[in-house]
Amino acid sequence: PLPTSEWLCLHAAEAAYHYVRTTLGTPPEQIIIYGISLGTGPAVHTAANYEVGGLILQSPYTSIGATKVGLDLARRLWCIDLFQSYRLAPDVRVPVQLYHGSVDEVVPPQCSEDLASLFPQVFGGQPVFCSGAGHNDVIELLHSRGQ
Repeated sequence: PLPTSEWLCLHAAEAAYHYVRTTLGTPPEQIIIYGISLGTGPAVHTAANYEVGGLILQSPYTSIGATKVGLDLARRLWCIDLFQSYRLAPDVRVPVQLYHGSVDEVVPPQCSEDLASLFPQVFGGQPVFCSGAGHNDVIELLHSRGQ
């Protein structure tokens, strides 16, 4: 098995972006980054560092550490924390849509609230919370309800 790290995840996201831009020739304004759970960190990284048309995050975290200790303490532990999306959010200059389950037991819904306050442009000004949804069933429940 290959080793994993934050750097490798971010590098893979950048490689995917460059493939879409250069090999497929997609204009940046047509690239909508979609990140789910762990993938929201690399998605925020890509949207903060490259030209894209928008960003969609499902069950996002402010940082890995913040999912367990909250954002205030995670900020103090920045030197050992991973995927610090809260640091990059102000650099994302495209519209952002956040979705989160109201009963997510993996990533606290508070993470979406915290991120929404840090992104310059959030659709509706706040995350869309899916009542009764957990970590992995947000979109399915919204779709089944016709939302």
